[in-house]
Amino acid sequence: MVQLDLKVTTSATKCTVHWGNCGRNKFKNHYVQLYVFSRIVKYSSTVTKALLNERIQFSALEYSWDTDSGSSYVVQLEVKDPNDDRVVAIGKHQLRACFSNADLEKLYKKAVHHCHQSEQNKGDYTRQLKLVGKLYRCKPQQYWQDILDFNDGIMEPCPIKDEIEHAENRINSTLEGLLFSTELNKGSTDFKYHVYPEEILHPYEVNFYFGDFYCTANNPKTHFVTIVVCKKLSPSDIFCTNNLHSLNMGNPFLKIGLTMSWYEMNKHVVTEFFYTEELSLMPNRLKRIKETVPYCDKCTLNNRDFGYYGNVVNDHDDRYKGNPESDDSDLDNPFKEYISNSSEQSNNDQNSDDLPYDDSVGAASEDCDYYDPRDDDPTPYDDDFPYDDNYYDDYR
Repeated sequence: MVQLDLKVTTSATKCTVHWGNCGRNKFKNHYVQLYVFSRIVKYSSTVTKALLNERIQFSALEYSWDTDSGSSYVVQLEVKDPNDDRVVAIGKHQLRACFSNADLEKLYKKAVHHCHQSEQNKGDYTRQLKLVGKLYRCKPQQYWQDILDFNDGIMEPCPIKDEIEHAENRINSTLEGLLFSTELNKGSTDFKYHVYPEEILHPYEVNFYFGDFYCTANNPKTHFVTIVVCKKLSPSDIFCTNNLHSLNMGNPFLKIGLTMSWYEMNKHVVTEFFYTEELSLMPNRLKRIKETVPYCDKCTLNNRDFGYYGNVVNDHDDRYKGNPESDDSDLDNPFKEYISNSSEQSNNDQNSDDLPYDDSVGAASEDCDYYDPRDDDPTPYDDDFPYDDNYYDDYR
């Protein structure tokens, strides 16, 4: 029995299986019995459903079929002798209907065009970027509780489970990470956690890749760009190098100061960062959020329909000083016990002679979990930082 080495070509809407290099002369008078099955993972189990059963001449060398975006398929091929229907060769391949290189490049160009077009429409040629001081991860209380109670306070990478991005995105179901955003979102979440950009976006330590550009059906005016962030030479970095569009520091979505002292994001899109490494959870950074801004309807920019996502939340409670109605302190925080314990540990660490602290950046090293001084400031510097166009233009 000959084992065929099948090749496949995938895109968001059509997939093709090739067998042309597998005994072209030997089997030229034979025919191929081709089966296509869909694979659906539901409730931790896989359901296989037969879709196609085709008889094709071997000389056709390939076969294409229309697919559902993001769906997984199994292709099984049998080469049979036309005289007695005896199977003389077999082949099998699993695949997923995801973006082709051309699809991904087209989506990237749409994202760039949207940023520039928004800039032109608003006559905003000099200030298309905004300073960002914090990146947010919003999850239900139970998510954070489980990390603190059962995972030693470590946030581990996990697959993207939201159905808001393109289903055919290459990172869906293949790459694990932690999603952070420049904006808050609520949906079914009620707690926000922040990191500072330099903690996960240090350009000397990570590489950046364009992951997705999408909108939601309920709010077509707000568009999202997903940037995948990988530690250099990590397995995820190698995967992204081969499958995603690499971003350099000249990209329109993210600008970083020469000394990593400031980070700017494009203000015409909501920038999300899919960080593919684990992070230590600092309980004092957990705060309750409040839903304030609902979504609207319909988008034609990228011609995609998505499921319900929730609401973008312009919750900047921690940016106001002296206002009890706007300050986060008026919201109940069930993680106070963890914050107290962490503070006691921090005080003990600060009294030791070998304090793992880097004074040059004002932040704790990875070996220490005590507070960053900025965590005690209710107003992040992305609002209060004195901005000078001429000063920053010199460093862009």
